[in-house]
Amino acid sequence: MVETKDFIKELKNDSIQIESVVKKCQNFLNYPSSKPTTEYVNQRVNSFSKNKYQFGYFPSEAELTLFSFEEKQILQKIGVLYKNDFGYTSNFKHHTMVMPIRDDYGYYIGLICRSILDKEFLKKEQISKYKYSKFVKN
Repeated sequence: MVETKDFIKELKNDSIQIESVVKKCQNFLNYPSSKPTTEYVNQRVNSFSKNKYQFGYFPSEAELTLFSFEEKQILQKIGVLYKNDFGYTSNFKHHTMVMPIRDDYGYYIGLICRSILDKEFLKKEQISKYKYSKFVKN
């Protein structure tokens, strides 16, 4: 049985790590490779909402090296990254617009990503518009 103080400590630590990923993804909106996602967000969301809801760009598999070791660990824990023979692969491969999910106490508990690909392509390839991470249990 997990003690309450240990549970809260782990929840806070996970939240801090997810927040680090979120902030990095927000910063990635300034990268040249994020241009389609940045344009998509800017066309639909004003600056206030973009900051309030912490929209960001989830990098391609080739750019996953931008995440620190600790950030990769939390992304593995919430089911976004998987290790393979070549490094890491992402569960968000076709989903580049990312936002955090928080609990009622404001802790970061997961991520939601949206694909900005053409609706017909998504249908043809049977790719969902949204993809969620697993949630940190609280």
